[in-house]
Amino acid sequence: MAMMDGGMFKWIGMLSTIFFMPAILLSLSFFVLYVLGKIEARVLKFFGWLVVLFLWLTSILSFIYGAYSIHMSCKMKNSMTGMMKEKGKMQQQGAEESGVYVK
Repeated sequence: MAMMDGGMFKWIGMLSTIFFMPAILLSLSFFVLYVLGKIEARVLKFFGWLVVLFLWLTSILSFIYGAYSIHMSCKMKNSMTGMMKEKGKMQQQGAEESGVYVK
């Protein structure tokens, strides 16, 4: 059995972060809708629909925030890698100009 590298665990953690909160909120929404089917009072039904709407809105926003977080972390990683490459090139050029052999 092959071992997973650290990058794979990072992605699993990020994806679980994205899907965990919406899954809980949508499950709560299901049970609220189930109870709404059994309630006859108009005020409670209206309140239940507001709760369901709030839960759906929260789950959508948390999914979007999770996707945005992953996008920004990948973007930051790529920009940091590029900056480190540039810094390495500048150090190598400085060493070559000073006559130091760099492998």
